[in-house]
Amino acid sequence: MNKEEIEAVLNELMYQGIIVGYEIPLTEIPLRVKVLVSSSTPDLQRRLKEALPGVSLEIEETGPIEAQ
Repeated sequence: MNKEEIEAVLNELMYQGIIVGYEIPLTEIPLRVKVLVSSSTPDLQRRLKEALPGVSLEIEETGPIEAQ
C-alpha cells in the first residue's frame, strides 16, 4: 500500500469512529504508522491488520475522549 492508500483507509476508520487519529511519518522508511485509539482490544488490532495488510502499526491508547 502506498501512503495515499493508507491515509484513505485511516480516514475511513476515523469517520467510522474506530480510531481517533493517526500519524504517518514523512521520512521514515519502511513506513511505521502510529494509530491513536481510545482503548486497544484484540478485535481492534485484528481489524486494523486486516484493513492495512503489510503496514507496520504502532497502536497508542489515548484513553476516553471527553466532550468539550
